[in-house]
Amino acid sequence: VLLWKKEQWLQEMRIRSVLVMHPTVFHELLNRNYIEFPHIKLLILDECHQAIRDHAYGSILKQYKSVLDRADNNINIRLPRLFSITTALLKTHCTPIQLQERIENLRSMFCSSIFTATDLICRQSNRLAKIPKETITVCKNTNKQQPEIAIEITREIYEALDYLNKLEPPQISSTMSPDENSSPLTIPRQVLTECLRLVDKLGIWALLRSSLPIITQLERLSSIAIEQSTASSSSSSHHISLSSPRAYSLFLDWTCTLLRLWRSRIKTVIETLDSNTLIEQYTTSKLRSLFDILKRFQSDATSVHSRRWSAIIFVDRKQETAVLNALLKDAAKRFPDEYSFMRPNFLIGYSTMQPTEDLSTSQHIQPMDSRKQVCRKRR
Repeated sequence: VLLWKKEQWLQEMRIRSVLVMHPTVFHELLNRNYIEFPHIKLLILDECHQAIRDHAYGSILKQYKSVLDRADNNINIRLPRLFSITTALLKTHCTPIQLQERIENLRSMFCSSIFTATDLICRQSNRLAKIPKETITVCKNTNKQQPEIAIEITREIYEALDYLNKLEPPQISSTMSPDENSSPLTIPRQVLTECLRLVDKLGIWALLRSSLPIITQLERLSSIAIEQSTASSSSSSHHISLSSPRAYSLFLDWTCTLLRLWRSRIKTVIETLDSNTLIEQYTTSKLRSLFDILKRFQSDATSVHSRRWSAIIFVDRKQETAVLNALLKDAAKRFPDEYSFMRPNFLIGYSTMQPTEDLSTSQHIQPMDSRKQVCRKRR
């Protein structure tokens, strides 16, 4: 076709409504003035990401822009609509900043807007969807008087931690891995610290719901330590050192005893409490706000829409997911008249990218991830 004369091309354009050709052929026709942009209604460019490189698309778009500049001053010049498509905006690894730069380059080069497949699918549903209601709740630490059981157990946790710290100061170095740390006080110290964190963040009720699985794990570790102690008892003396398996078992059992004691005392106190007293006095402001939000949305769904709804709750730490799930289940079981609508479950995931403040030094994004980033940016 490169040997065709201009008359042949004009005849083909008169009898054909669609012409499919390689971009280099189209570029050559533009250079020879065999075809002009005003002769075209729609110009479709496949694999348009090639325009960033040294490709015929780049030269075609330069000529298109030059005609576009003249069209601004002459309303009689009509240009074709550009429809550029590609299977992937990127086929290489890049950082988020590089991804944004390439998107901007494509937008300015094609004088167009960029949409992904997800945007085109979701746009119609977004127009028909109801705008979600946003509620911002500020959880302030009120100066409410804590119940006596919460004050006592918190004090006892601090005393237990002080006792462990007197026996052996805690290791503040973050370079030591759990396998390298042979101290039998490490696990009890971690358990007590976690209990203190739960009481401070979710309340004394959370300690009741989280203590049983912790006790089960500690008993399993203690039995392993006893087996190791029995195997080495024939060659060891009666003196127990902190590095011996017997010491591991003793401190694990000591921690289990504390947890059982606290569990029994908390269970005795809150056994007969009503929902208002339990939530108002034995939880924290964050947990109280969560229950208020769930009840409020359940009331709206029942009175207006008459259908079930779902809620997604995000937490800061993986350890809190199971505890919060147990609290919601316990509330639904204890007070079915108020919280029977809750059927909670939880899911723990792991991040594949470490967040950094400097985006230029962040991890590289895979090609599929880069398209997801574009989707999030354009929604």
